[in-house]
Amino acid sequence: MNLKGKKIVVLGFGKSGRETAFFLAGKGARVVVNDKKSPEAFSESLEAFKLLENVTFVLGSQKADLIDKKVDLVIKSPGIHPRVPPIVEALRLGVPVLTEVEVAYHFNRAFIIGITGTNGKTTTTSLVSEILKKTTKKVYTAGNIGVPLLSVVESTEKNDILVAELSSFQLDNIKCFRPQISAILNITPDHLDYHQSFQAYVGAKAKILLNQRKDDFTVLNADDPLVASFKDRGEAQAIMFSREQFLDRGVFIKKGQIVSNDGSKETMIMPSVEVALPGAHNLENVLAAVAITSCVGVCKEKIAETLRTFKSVEHRLEEVRELSGVKFINDSKATNTGAALKALESYEKPLILIAGGMDRGSTFDELAVLINKKVSYLILLGEAKEKIAHACRERGFGNYIMVDSLQEAVAKASQEAKFGDTVLLSPACPSWDMFASFEERGNLFKSLVIALGGG
Repeated sequence: MNLKGKKIVVLGFGKSGRETAFFLAGKGARVVVNDKKSPEAFSESLEAFKLLENVTFVLGSQKADLIDKKVDLVIKSPGIHPRVPPIVEALRLGVPVLTEVEVAYHFNRAFIIGITGTNGKTTTTSLVSEILKKTTKKVYTAGNIGVPLLSVVESTEKNDILVAELSSFQLDNIKCFRPQISAILNITPDHLDYHQSFQAYVGAKAKILLNQRKDDFTVLNADDPLVASFKDRGEAQAIMFSREQFLDRGVFIKKGQIVSNDGSKETMIMPSVEVALPGAHNLENVLAAVAITSCVGVCKEKIAETLRTFKSVEHRLEEVRELSGVKFINDSKATNTGAALKALESYEKPLILIAGGMDRGSTFDELAVLINKKVSYLILLGEAKEKIAHACRERGFGNYIMVDSLQEAVAKASQEAKFGDTVLLSPACPSWDMFASFEERGNLFKSLVIALGGG
């Protein structure tokens, strides 16, 4: 990909957009950075670009006239809506629209493992990386996990491994991107405000298979009928994983053991009860990680060693502290109802649940059913609080309170909690109505919990 002298518009000036602009400038492109936020929102970031003469900024609006026939390429940050005026105009004029992931692919030299799914991407990506770090390979972890691919690809070499967490936003605009191993963990309705339909969302996820070849692998969830149906969709060899069934080829549970079957023989990896990650949903992530790393050729001893010690990822069922017999759990990454359902299913005791956030058009009926079974006291905040409360009332659950801030929610949870209780932040919603990111929301929760009782 020759970028020198090309006029490239970068839409979005968040983490991905900043890294993209730096990278393109370094390759000699003429870069125009656009974001609907005002310059005041980016004072520190703009300072880092002041010496770069080939980068200009158009901030405070996103208008169609940003794009003309002199623009060679548009690179959109993952969260930029596909129907903003500059993208609509680019498509009208035939200007290619890509994401940072596609650009990074053309400069990467490492073996790529790409992992997607509605839930569990970050945990599985992190777990795969930790297993691979026990080998002699140099491992890079990037993508939707918080590290732009463009920030690492220039450092990669032929024998390295790049483990990439990939969202539907990132996959939607790929053209050539090809992972040697892909994985689809699960697919449930999410981001429908962006994709407009579940079918379009599924199509975006499926693009991870688009360019794979016959000597590549795809790891698929046999227990998710939709994901399992992709088995013959692309050219890659399908390796299945399952918690519920034995497989002729794949990774599954048999008599309490994690078993890998390569099609000719079964290999016992370890007893499933010795896995350190909590929750049935995390066992699915574990099985996927075993399948992926087995494809790379990692021995069972190194896989088992990691599974016995890897406990959690920040903001995913992360135990913050125990205070006076009450456990506080940070699951801020639960930005959809599917993730919150999996979190609730991970605990047996009645929970004090803190939920709510940006209303993205989701329904909360299924969540309300499980709240009725699992939650003793519900604390709601954010745009979606009324909607969640209504769904709960419809199913006979009324023990809830609505608050205006996370500070108020933590204080109320602390007052209500008794010895042996668990306080769980699992919002079931994005954070953007009140916070810049789920990380910011989770970090505030942790700081508030640490401050309780003078801790």
